[in-house]
Amino acid sequence: MKEKIKKRAIKYFMIFLAAMLILTFVSRMLYTERMPHVSYTKLTTQSIAHDLEYGGTVEALKSRPVFVPEGLRVLESDVECGDRVIKNQIIMKLDTEYLHKKAALLEKEIAEELESVSAYSSEGSIPVFTEAGLRTAEVCVKAGDSVSAGQVLLRLDSEYLSSRIADVQNSLNADISTREGYYENEDMHSAETITNNIEEKQRELDRYTEIYNNGCNVYSSVSGAVTSVLVKAGDVTSDSAVVLISGSPSVSCVLSEKQERLEALKKIDETNGNIYSPAEGIVTSKNAAIGELTSENAAFIVSDVSEGIIFRANVDEDDIEYISVGDVFKLRFRNGRIKAEGCEVKRVYKAADGSGYTVELSLESDELRAGEVGFLKGSILSEEKYECIPLNAIEFGRSETRGDIFYIEESEGFFGKEYTAKKCSVTVREKNGTYAGVDVNGLPPDAKIVLSASKKLYDGQKVRL
Repeated sequence: MKEKIKKRAIKYFMIFLAAMLILTFVSRMLYTERMPHVSYTKLTTQSIAHDLEYGGTVEALKSRPVFVPEGLRVLESDVECGDRVIKNQIIMKLDTEYLHKKAALLEKEIAEELESVSAYSSEGSIPVFTEAGLRTAEVCVKAGDSVSAGQVLLRLDSEYLSSRIADVQNSLNADISTREGYYENEDMHSAETITNNIEEKQRELDRYTEIYNNGCNVYSSVSGAVTSVLVKAGDVTSDSAVVLISGSPSVSCVLSEKQERLEALKKIDETNGNIYSPAEGIVTSKNAAIGELTSENAAFIVSDVSEGIIFRANVDEDDIEYISVGDVFKLRFRNGRIKAEGCEVKRVYKAADGSGYTVELSLESDELRAGEVGFLKGSILSEEKYECIPLNAIEFGRSETRGDIFYIEESEGFFGKEYTAKKCSVTVREKNGTYAGVDVNGLPPDAKIVLSASKKLYDGQKVRL
């Protein structure tokens, strides 16, 4: 009886052990199923490739801007951007009637300014002086007048001068009488002192008398042109110059610009208002419409294709570090029907609008025309080789140069190998749209780096491959 009970107990115990083992395996399977499923990759040592593709246009190696004086009305214009023109072809006609009005108004302004004080530059002018304290009766010249040496520039008030002479003479006589008294009293010191005053007044009297004897006139000392008159009738002279005269006068900058503008208008009038192309080529820019007024910018830009062609493209600032003078790219045009190999970068410079950079490449083709659109395509390898991982294996935070990765740590467990996700920080040295070259610290050699996971990972989490 006892033997049967013992056998039955052993049997039930074995059944219990078998059930527990089965439940353990089922529980393990269920636990494993709940683990994140990950795929992995490994570090590779390679250069980072930067693929570049930008659109651009064919341009003439040399462009000829066509400038027209500002403010003239456009009467006719038969060419548009992209049109081919020949040298000396009429590309625009101006309204000559409107041009004549502008020229007449400009001539009037110039004539008025030539008579003004500010018309001429005073640089290099010779000043003309006269005695201070005399009243001007008449100014005989104006700015812009030609004068010869000895010509009368202005006349002084004779009555005022005569009165000044009488005053100085009376003062002089009084000083002489006083000096005689000093001599009689043998006051030699006072006599010597007043003698100095007498001599100064005598010289002043002589100068006034000379002017009076010359008809109260102030004469030019040189031949030339009057650049400035500094007094007017009724003014009392001072120690400053009364007139400035230049032997080779030059007009002021503002007046000079107006004279140059007038000459430009006259030249256009000689062509009956026609504006001609300066070269054979393609019109690449037009800034003139019928009925509108011309501006200070070039009315047209004609690409002179006889000097050769280039390819010009605007490149983003992020990519310009990968392009240098001497690099070679492929170009394609007309949906790939025309291809240009070995096009070398000749120039790299900041774009005019400041939004990026402009790259110019050499181009030789008898089929392409200025203004055609093409595409630059090429791949640039980094100079340095890096430890590289796919970009999507990195979790970036606020910084684009630092991030976190997970690698898989392998260990032996009760049911076999177990895998744990470990977090590690990396510094990105260089990257493209697919790979990143990184510096890794604390990453085991030949580590399996998590590329993707079915769930969000945390450091130390168990995973399955």
